[in-house]
Amino acid sequence: MQNLEIGIVGTSLQTALLAGLLAKNHKKKVCLFIESSVLVRLCRQTCLSFNISIRPQTWKLNESTLSESSAIISKIGGKNALTRANPLILSKGKSGGQALAHMYHLLRSNDYEIERLSNQKYPATSGAYRIRGAKTVRSQVMWPQLFKWLRELGVIIVDPGEFTFSFRRDGSVVAKSSKGLKSDLRAIEMDRFILADEASILTYGRNEDVSRLFMPVKTSAIVTAPSGQNKEKFILNPEYNFCATSSPDGGYKVLADAPIDKFGVLLADFVDPNPEFHLQGKAVFNTLKSRDGAPIIGSITPSLPWLLGGFGNYAIFLTPAIARYVSEVATDDEQEYFTAHTASKKRKTHTISDYSGLKPGAD
Repeated sequence: MQNLEIGIVGTSLQTALLAGLLAKNHKKKVCLFIESSVLVRLCRQTCLSFNISIRPQTWKLNESTLSESSAIISKIGGKNALTRANPLILSKGKSGGQALAHMYHLLRSNDYEIERLSNQKYPATSGAYRIRGAKTVRSQVMWPQLFKWLRELGVIIVDPGEFTFSFRRDGSVVAKSSKGLKSDLRAIEMDRFILADEASILTYGRNEDVSRLFMPVKTSAIVTAPSGQNKEKFILNPEYNFCATSSPDGGYKVLADAPIDKFGVLLADFVDPNPEFHLQGKAVFNTLKSRDGAPIIGSITPSLPWLLGGFGNYAIFLTPAIARYVSEVATDDEQEYFTAHTASKKRKTHTISDYSGLKPGAD
């Protein structure tokens, strides 16, 4: 049996990065439960250096961690893992327009260069903005380099589908496998266990805790090959958590909290009013969004796994700070922020709630 300090399960880039940082920077013995299919499937997350947020404390934390996390990502993934972008952000509804207007004023006092665009150019929107100099992670570059880095650090990497988990009252977890693994991997005991993204929380979280903290969301991803030349490289919409990024060949990768049959309307609204997009690939999956729109971190009680969810686009950029918080060496500002965003019933939604887009099923 392997006896380790921390077990982490998830399918996201920040899950893998967290495992590595806990091992490298905080000398923890870590087991990462992750499916190898993450290397080849359609991307299920947007990794961007900001969220649509109206909370000054969130922007303060983002600003304090961006340089550190960018350097870590570039060191692991190489010079092509992190790129710059100038996202166009378009809202359609009243609440989205109000959120963007509020964010616009917050960002003007920070390091981001944000521009309010003319209503004449985007007459069908309730708000149109461009942020310049944002950073985005190229997942197809980052994933293989992350796995290589984790193995060099000695992080144990296994498929969660090969294990059953037993949760103990003291917060420890035993993972047992009946597969033909090495004898020392047939049982793995971990002092703490972290459900490090929405996919893992949906799979392993207690139903009552998931229902209290999250709303279920159906999310879709597509790859297109358009017939014309696309002018915009990066387009966001806060209501549908919509993100369209162009490929070198002029196609788009699109992710949104919407069914596939609605993508034609969304592409027409946000990308091209006369779309001729040809579908090359698609994926539909279930995920979660926090009920109050704010991040969630920590355990419900000391006997239950940690939950990490609701961090949005910026999740991977916050991972160094999250690793410090898990290891109990967070800065004062980090400690204050994460404590306020606890997963326990001490969470005070009225002081941390943030914009979260349309409710599932809304149109």
